[in-house]
Amino acid sequence: MECSIAKKIWGWSKENNLHYKFMISDGDSKAYASIWDTCGCCADCEKWENTDKRSAEYKKWHESRGYVERKKSHESGKADCSRVTKLDCVGHVHKRMGSHLRELRKKVTKLKDGKSVKGRKHRLTDKVIDKLQTYYGNAIRANVKPGKLTAQQQKEQISIKQQAIMAVL
Repeated sequence: MECSIAKKIWGWSKENNLHYKFMISDGDSKAYASIWDTCGCCADCEKWENTDKRSAEYKKWHESRGYVERKKSHESGKADCSRVTKLDCVGHVHKRMGSHLRELRKKVTKLKDGKSVKGRKHRLTDKVIDKLQTYYGNAIRANVKPGKLTAQQQKEQISIKQQAIMAVL
């Protein structure tokens, strides 16, 4: 149902000469993938969006100058591309963090110190995971700088967020 609604919204926007640039998503890529048919994108985006992000080819391209130039042209709006950028909802990001910690607790039985991951004191109990999850989300939300940022400001903001997230631990 989400996919059909997303297609309708994006279809109406095109009919009314309105172009959405971002889509805030819950991490489920089905709705996002469905609007690609409606909006389309340039050949470059089509190629790299459909490439496995873990492949050596993608990693090599991601570290190349071509990636940086493509990113700049798309972010500035100079590229002839109607691609919509998917942004993850912070609420869903912090929810996934809790889910990953719960999965980790199932898979890993002992830590480097030889003690169990589960247990009462300072271990991954449900209560501790809930706290970490909440603090993680708060650290992200508290360190959002609104407006358009330069590349240097983006790097600074990433560093600040990383420090805030590490402070949670």
